[in-house]
Amino acid sequence: MLHDQYRLKKRGYGQVEYNFSYYSFCGVDKAGLLSALGMRDTGNVDAHGQFDFTMAQLPDQWIVCRYNNLGNPPAVMRQALSLHGMLIACDVHEGEHVSRVECYEQGELKWSILHDGEAGDTLDLQVAGIVPPEFTALRKAAFFRTAEG
Repeated sequence: MLHDQYRLKKRGYGQVEYNFSYYSFCGVDKAGLLSALGMRDTGNVDAHGQFDFTMAQLPDQWIVCRYNNLGNPPAVMRQALSLHGMLIACDVHEGEHVSRVECYEQGELKWSILHDGEAGDTLDLQVAGIVPPEFTALRKAAFFRTAEG
């Protein structure tokens, strides 16, 4: 189910260096998550996105984490962190024109979407697994807007 790992490694993605990453967790405990990441809650509010790492508990039971512009973000074991719930991870590497989103549930990769715009193809999407039903309509609308220019 994984995308072309060889190509990603060839481009230096064995040691992933994204400009930013978002991790959204559902069904996990914030204290347990912090412990698993080897972090602690400082109580500081990052209203302007200045900190390297920020975490927020949302009212709908989701926990959202952001790694901000780190050259080498902390190792996040996505499968292990999703053992007790769901993890949706989004990574963006602006300099390489590459982004991806992955969904893990109960320790398993369920689906992933990779955009590799290096060759100039703005519509390049590689989809693996069973994505949410909303994806088809979102993709169609985005492609339509892109074609309109």
